Amino acid sequence: MSLIRTATLIGLVALSAGCNRERPLEGERVALRAPWGGSDGVQANRALPISLPAQSANASWTQRQGTPGARPQHPALSANPQLIWSASIGTGDTRRGRLTTDPVVADGRVYTLDAAARVQATSTAGAVLWSTDLTAPRDRGTSASGGSLAVSGGRVYVTSAYAFLAALDAATGAEIWRVDFDAPLTGSPAVNGNNVYVTAIDSSMWSLNAATGRIDWTLPGTPALTTVARGSAPAIAGDTVIFPTQAGELTAVRRSNGARMWTTVAAGRRTGAALASIPALTGDPVIDGNRLYAANQSGRVFAIDVRSGETLWTSPEGANDPVWPVGGSVFLVSDQNRVMRLDASDGSLIWAQDLPLYTSDRVRRRLAIYPQNGPVLAGGKLWVASGDGVLRGFDPVSGNTVAEIPIPGGAASSPIVAGGVMYILSREGNLLAYR
Repeated sequence: MSLIRTATLIGLVALSAGCNRERPLEGERVALRAPWGGSDGVQANRALPISLPAQSANASWTQRQGTPGARPQHPALSANPQLIWSASIGTGDTRRGRLTTDPVVADGRVYTLDAAARVQATSTAGAVLWSTDLTAPRDRGTSASGGSLAVSGGRVYVTSAYAFLAALDAATGAEIWRVDFDAPLTGSPAVNGNNVYVTAIDSSMWSLNAATGRIDWTLPGTPALTTVARGSAPAIAGDTVIFPTQAGELTAVRRSNGARMWTTVAAGRRTGAALASIPALTGDPVIDGNRLYAANQSGRVFAIDVRSGETLWTSPEGANDPVWPVGGSVFLVSDQNRVMRLDASDGSLIWAQDLPLYTSDRVRRRLAIYPQNGPVLAGGKLWVASGDGVLRGFDPVSGNTVAEIPIPGGAASSPIVAGGVMYILSREGNLLAYR
């Protein structure tokens, strides 16, 4: 009898469990191993026509965005550029230092900053013209890494992680003036007319006289608990300069008197991503008409009204380089290593293509990812320079890969284009020229 009771009890329990089976929860399924907590869902790309400006040969590329806060319209470049020369710029990536500075070009010279604070001028034919070591006497060449360049009016302006801004003679490399700061300067300087603008790593904002280095005005910002090695450049529109900060703020300031006009917090991040705790604006502000586009590396791209600071739309993507707005679209390389095209009117996704991500295919060795630099529109294609050693060209209409060109040593900078030539820094510390 006891056996019969036990069997009956087990049957009732099983029947009860079957009747109370849980229904699956509604909503999107996210793969446990999806990068940064993102989705592994299939993206439905759309090949939408785009009207691009005619190609034109820009003679210079003077600061990080190309010009003071705006992208060049459509630089001329051959359909299939090939490596024509290579020149060493000094120290490349090491265990203690990284190349974080894009080249700039003006007056037939390419200016670079290596991982050990050495500035070099190279002719557009590949000959080294001069080099200047800006390491402070009390410091070692490996004490700090980071900084950026801008060139204007026959001078090269250099920000440094050693906490100074210096002006060099563009023809000789001779130091003209140097101003020390209380915090490192890793962001790019912006130069316009008689002024140079910089943001320090403590989010303070500065305007200096370009001729003498005298401080015209300064404003405090919100300090950040976390920072990135490569900061962003301010953007200039008329009498307005817009500063990005490590705390994720965009502040518009009147250039003439330093009056604060508006401040917008670039809020938003990618859920489940550890890097989302870093709010720094890594996608430098880019001005296109009355709109400003910027991005953080935490998972947000923003379109903002330049006059009011009002956020017009956001997209759940991040970017480490300036976006490229053109033809009613916004192109970017996302924080998840995808080259993307967004609709400039509302930020909706048009297409996205995956780029190489992890440096190792083995799950247990996925400790590092390939850096992706760009995009840059030139010669009718979108170009992305990758740390895996490939320069990739994409069709702006469909996003299809239409060119793959070797980069010896892998890319350490965004590609820039001037005079029909594309320049890229390799991780080994070489300046590469493609035509």
